[in-house]
Amino acid sequence: MDFIEEFKYLNLELMKKKNANELPEDERNFIILNLLDKNNNPCRFFVFDKEVMKKILTSNFVGLQLLNVSFKLLYTNNTWNVRLVDISE
Repeated sequence: MDFIEEFKYLNLELMKKKNANELPEDERNFIILNLLDKNNNPCRFFVFDKEVMKKILTSNFVGLQLLNVSFKLLYTNNTWNVRLVDISE
């Protein structure tokens, strides 16, 4: 299922992967994107896609800025997975 929802930007954290030393330079990090949903509930997206990460890092989002987030919700192996597809102002 694909969704596009409006969120408020809080902050982002740039994290290193556990096996970062074994990976190429452009694959060593991932982003934890902290947002608020329409009811002001905190949400976290773990972003591993290089193109989406580049877009987030080059954007100058400010606190509580409204963003349109496109994400995919998948149910596989008795587990729900959420994947951020795109983000825009």
